[in-house]
Amino acid sequence: MEKQTAKIFLCFLLLIVFIQAIYSFIKAKPTPPPLESIRISLNQAKLSELQILPGLGKERAYKIYCYRLDKGFFHDSQDLLEIHGIGGTVLKKIEKFITIQPSF
Repeated sequence: MEKQTAKIFLCFLLLIVFIQAIYSFIKAKPTPPPLESIRISLNQAKLSELQILPGLGKERAYKIYCYRLDKGFFHDSQDLLEIHGIGGTVLKKIEKFITIQPSF
């Protein structure tokens, strides 16, 4: 009887470990693409997408987003220099990661 109880207990533990492994696999967050492969359209990007650009953060991304809402879509990357807090240094950091596509 004691061997049978031990086997049942072991099977129960294995079942718990198996279920936990499946749960971890399902809940795993996908790996974001490498930054080098990212191209974000300034005229179509969501606020959360703008925030991932290097050197921007929440505040600058919000300023870009608000500028787009107030002034309309961007014509080229140099339009970013009109936004307070974004200068040549920031523009150089993000220029290779952005595109200027017409807004829809």
